[in-house]
Amino acid sequence: MADNNREKSAQEKKREELLLAELVRLVNKRDELVRIEDSQVQEAEKAAQHAEHVVRNTKIPKKQGDCCIQ
Repeated sequence: MADNNREKSAQEKKREELLLAELVRLVNKRDELVRIEDSQVQEAEKAAQHAEHVVRNTKIPKKQGDCCIQ
């Protein structure tokens, strides 16, 4: 980058603008990906809790003769 003690050329200013625009684009993309990942983690946690609830509350019918205590 140019020294602050001298004026920047038009080309240097344009380059800085392009770099700044690219930085903003990348930060926005990262934020979007973080939101997507957070959403997927929350959905996975909900699904795991639901599965645990179903397993815990499901009554498995016992057939007569399958098991006996001797």
